[in-house]
Amino acid sequence: MYRLGFVDEPVPGHESYRDRLSIPYLTRTGVVALTFRCIEDHSCKEAGHSKYLKPPAVSSRLYNTTALFTDQPFIAIAEGELDALTLSISDIPAVGVPGATNWRRYYNRCFEDFTQVYVFCDGDTAGREFGKKVAHEIEYATLIHLPEGEDVNSLYCKEGKEALWSLTGLTNTSYVTPAKRTTFPKSTYPEPSSPWASSHSVVSVGAPQEQVWF
Repeated sequence: MYRLGFVDEPVPGHESYRDRLSIPYLTRTGVVALTFRCIEDHSCKEAGHSKYLKPPAVSSRLYNTTALFTDQPFIAIAEGELDALTLSISDIPAVGVPGATNWRRYYNRCFEDFTQVYVFCDGDTAGREFGKKVAHEIEYATLIHLPEGEDVNSLYCKEGKEALWSLTGLTNTSYVTPAKRTTFPKSTYPEPSSPWASSHSVVSVGAPQEQVWF
């Protein structure tokens, strides 16, 4: 369904992608972009290379945009392609932003028809800043703060899809009101150029028990 691949014998000029996971950006018209992820069990920074590589002239875009055609009234946004894929196979339709700094203001138009948008924020400073930025742009955004040091994929590997569902307050494939919301006052963050969304909320893990625990 997601047509992931492995680069074993790259074509000339693509040698830098050898032994990487290939992640196609699929739309209803076919593949529109590719990115390549290192899958070695090491620190890419210490190894002196990037975790993700993409061909020259390939611009940043949303991953898994076919999820926008879901019949559900809710959708999720994840930081990264694999986190979006993990949510989607857990029956939570999701799109991915390729990196915390790659959100674009015009993306918010993609979510105007949804009554609830869950933004899964990685458990680090970049993830929290990513959530704040998205919350400025999308109405009915609910920030899902993952435990420190965790992302969607790592939490799924430890706890299964039930942990992801519990964070949203969803039950099976039916939409319900999230278990706990904290509304951000308008003055909490600097005013963006676009209007402040009328409803924003946050769900935290590892915070006080009255929020969300699993």
